[in-house]
Amino acid sequence: AMGGGTIRGWVLGEKPVFWVVEPEYLYIAVFSSIFTFFVWPLIDRRIKNRALLDSVLNWLDAISIGAFCVIGANNGLRGSN
Repeated sequence: AMGGGTIRGWVLGEKPVFWVVEPEYLYIAVFSSIFTFFVWPLIDRRIKNRALLDSVLNWLDAISIGAFCVIGANNGLRGSN
C-alpha cells in the first residue's frame, strides 16, 4: 500500500508524498510488519482448519483490495481538480 501510494503521489505530483506529511502511515506499516513477522509463526502452529483460514484470508484480501481501489480513486479525483 505504501509503495503504490507513493507511486500514485509521484504521478499526481504530490510533494512530499503522503507518508512524509502524515508519518503515522509509516509507523503503522512498520509496526504491523514487525508484529506479523514475530507473531504469525506462533499463530500458525495452532491453526487446525487450513481451509477456513484460506477462506477468511481471501475474503479479507478482497475487502482490502476494494478499499484501496476506492481510496486511490478518491485521491485521484481530488488530485485532478
